[in-house]
Amino acid sequence: MEINERNMLHDIHIDISMYNAAGELVPSAYQRMVINMIEEHLDSIEMGEKAFMEKHGLSWILLYMALEIKRHISPTMKLTARTWHSQTIPPYFRRDFEILDEKGERVCVGATLSALFFTEERRLCMDRAKIALADIGSGECLLDINRRFICKESFELVEERKVRPSMIDGVGHVNNTHYGEFVYDAMTDSERASLGSLDRLDVWFTSELTEGARFQIERASTGEDEVVYRGSTAPDGKMSFAMKLKFGGFDK
Repeated sequence: MEINERNMLHDIHIDISMYNAAGELVPSAYQRMVINMIEEHLDSIEMGEKAFMEKHGLSWILLYMALEIKRHISPTMKLTARTWHSQTIPPYFRRDFEILDEKGERVCVGATLSALFFTEERRLCMDRAKIALADIGSGECLLDINRRFICKESFELVEERKVRPSMIDGVGHVNNTHYGEFVYDAMTDSERASLGSLDRLDVWFTSELTEGARFQIERASTGEDEVVYRGSTAPDGKMSFAMKLKFGGFDK
């Protein structure tokens, strides 16, 4: 199935709820922008959640997201975006994207890794025939990604939390945007104040969080301008997600 996806442009919607009191986008805002845009795009080419559930009993599950921020995004900016399938390494599908200003210049670029998921059985789809249904060619890769999460630094406990019913989405687990909210709540005051210089965000999703689960947020500093937050279930310590934030100042 060949589709010229890069000819398809989508509006990006931003509002005041995506900013903090200092006027900076919070981590979950970037997640919301990208995921909403990709979901709209997949629906438009009949490869979205509804189509795959009805036809094949499958849903999409996000496993990784990387985002490079090139310029500050203000609430008044008119943004558009495009996305395209860039690579398939079964069971993973890589999708790249770019977010553009009104002049067509890039303000963000990034990539996601997703997989097809048997919702009822709670497992990844490894069936090559079904994977082929979503393999729609290849395209340009815009940035280097780190598919596997590796952190050699030691972590320290920040806080413990419990999954509330409001965090659960239609797939039956914590929606991925909530992970960015967990991280934002756990960040230090200085890190939240530095979000204006955030220039890269990486998020790994490794195991589900479901209603009632207890989990802990841990923090590790991996460099002068880089910090990692990790969420692990309690009491077994199994990692559920991790987010790396790199500060340093993009092109203003």
